Amino acid sequence: MTQFDRIVAATLLTIAGVGMASAHWLGIIFGAALLAQLGRSVREGVLLGVGFGILIAVAFVGQVVINGHFDRLLAMDILALLPIVIAVGGGLIGGLTRGVR
Repeated sequence: MTQFDRIVAATLLTIAGVGMASAHWLGIIFGAALLAQLGRSVREGVLLGVGFGILIAVAFVGQVVINGHFDRLLAMDILALLPIVIAVGGGLIGGLTRGVR
């Protein structure tokens, strides 16, 4: 697989994963697992999965900011971290599927 093929596949899988994650939280794990399969090693697969989780977390915060509810999110104190931890943790779990044989 050439570098161009990997970039195209990663782009398409990211789009599909974001679509799944917008429908259900298990989509984060599934999208990260799909991306992790593009990694050449387990370490690269885990990094791709965590990167996908970070992308989902940034998209969530961006959606909150666009809707004008960032002050309400910050008022939740420690609970405001829950969606971030779920996104990154789900990405980590999905990325670990690269090591499953």
